[in-house]
Amino acid sequence: REGVEAAGRSRADVAMVVALDLKRGAGALDQPLFRDLAGELERWQERGANELVLHWVRPGEVPALLAAAERAGLSD
Repeated sequence: REGVEAAGRSRADVAMVVALDLKRGAGALDQPLFRDLAGELERWQERGANELVLHWVRPGEVPALLAAAERAGLSD
């Protein structure tokens, strides 16, 4: 936010995108993102993020991620 203001830009004119790398190995599915996706999204929004991008989602993690999205009310 400070960089946006220092550049003379309005926060409303700039999209803030946060890229998160998922943990690897044992316990990967036990990270906060999978347990409480809605809470994680809210915490990043409070910090100013408009979008989250997840890096390194492995095929075996997709079902857990979709289930987390469902619990967060982000799926159809």
